[in-house]
Amino acid sequence: MTKNLADERLLTAREAMLGAYPPPLGNEPGGLPFKRVLGALFRSRLVVGTCAGLGCAVGLFLAVTTPNTYVSQGTFLFTTSGSESINVDLTRSSDPKAEAISANAVHVLQADTLLRRVAERVGPEEILKPYQPDDNFAGGLSKLLHRIQRDWNAVDVAGATVDEALKMLRKRLVVDRSRQSDVLIATYQTHDAELAQKILGVYMKEAQKWHQEKYDDPTVYDEVKKRAEDAVKAKDLARRKLADFMDQQARVQEFDFQLERLRTEEADASARLRDNLLSIESTQKQIAELQKLLETLTPTVVVHRRLTTTKSVEVIQEEISKLEVQRTRALTTAQTADVKAFDQQIASLQGRIKQLVEDAKTAPEVDIEEDNPAYGEARATIGKLGTQLVQDHAITPELTKRKNDASTRLGKLLDLQPKFVELRDAEVAAEADAKAGAEALQRAELKKQLQLGNFSSLKVIDDASLPLEKEGPNRTKLILGGLIVGLFLGFGLVLLRTVPDRTVRTPADLEALDGVTVIGVMPRLDNRNMRRHMATRMRGW
Repeated sequence: MTKNLADERLLTAREAMLGAYPPPLGNEPGGLPFKRVLGALFRSRLVVGTCAGLGCAVGLFLAVTTPNTYVSQGTFLFTTSGSESINVDLTRSSDPKAEAISANAVHVLQADTLLRRVAERVGPEEILKPYQPDDNFAGGLSKLLHRIQRDWNAVDVAGATVDEALKMLRKRLVVDRSRQSDVLIATYQTHDAELAQKILGVYMKEAQKWHQEKYDDPTVYDEVKKRAEDAVKAKDLARRKLADFMDQQARVQEFDFQLERLRTEEADASARLRDNLLSIESTQKQIAELQKLLETLTPTVVVHRRLTTTKSVEVIQEEISKLEVQRTRALTTAQTADVKAFDQQIASLQGRIKQLVEDAKTAPEVDIEEDNPAYGEARATIGKLGTQLVQDHAITPELTKRKNDASTRLGKLLDLQPKFVELRDAEVAAEADAKAGAEALQRAELKKQLQLGNFSSLKVIDDASLPLEKEGPNRTKLILGGLIVGLFLGFGLVLLRTVPDRTVRTPADLEALDGVTVIGVMPRLDNRNMRRHMATRMRGW
């Protein structure tokens, strides 16, 4: 308890003395004295030197192995007007505006699609080609350095992929846009001046093409025009194929009409052949029935009739009719004598008719054998039916041939119908495409005349330049930078070792630790100090 009070009093006294007599600069309580730091640096001079040498060696290594870099530069002029409208439809409104396109121009020109096209055109092996310095004008030391650089940066680019080249382009290709102007500055950095110019030149050309394809309205017009022309060619080709099919295979003018006509013809021929066969069958049945009927009938029959005179009344009536005709002609020619003669003959014939009628009433009846009318009618009917049967049998082969021919032609057309339908549908589709293409081309031409949709332009101001001097590396700065980094690393290590170090090395350290004044110092009695004291005594001290 007493010791603690004494320590508190001593601490209070020291604080009062510090307030009255402040310590020298660098010896403030709680800080790191400057002398202590210098002493630590002196004691750790080997560590500091080692770190400095190591940093210098690293800088020297980087200076020796880092290849030269060359930067090719080119400039674009990017201007915007109106709004983006890829479609040629005049009524379509676009979402992105010119301001958005201008603000994103740098990102647009660094799109992966564009960089991939550059990588495919230049070639992955060319983009990833290792560093090959020129030794034509180099001295011996330069040749040695170049050899080291070639060996250190040597890589195998055989079988390099487009994705690897794309990563390199993303890293080395930079596009910047000035805030005060529409100028875009494109730079490409690599280890070869000609390669940098080549890659940047290809990029600038592809950037123009890509911008024109994506954002330039004339390209859209050309595409619409080409599609319209292709649609017309496709329509002509479809028509020619259909015409060749109709002439060479189907050999008809109107396929649907001819198909329908053949169907009707085949149906009609089939119906006529069917009717003919049915007629033959029916006639044969009728003949068979009549023949059976003839077997039950006799050719003649006996009838009771009165005897008639030599001339029948019908014959006399015919003669009277002829005389009346002649009498009428005589009246027409005014021949009176002839008219009287005709009248006498007519009167005489009429008298004979009366006499025949009277004689027939009183004539006796006798049995007379006459032809059987039913038998005769049956024989006549059989004759007619036989004639009809012969005619039907005669036309049957012709009807069969017609039906077979119609069926054959109809079958051929039915076999060709799927091909015809395919060619006809292709022609209809081609005509529809040609019509749509013509309408789109008409709208595109109108849009071009009105100068609508031309919302951005990308023009080359300066082509890719050939770097005349290298941009880096600054080998002297690399070496000095390595040396400085090594020194700071050494100083940092010394500070890290000094701050937690509580070793008493000087009287001041002892006084700061115990607060007791040191009245004397015992030298360190090692061999080195003993030799120094002995040498001092011998000199007379």
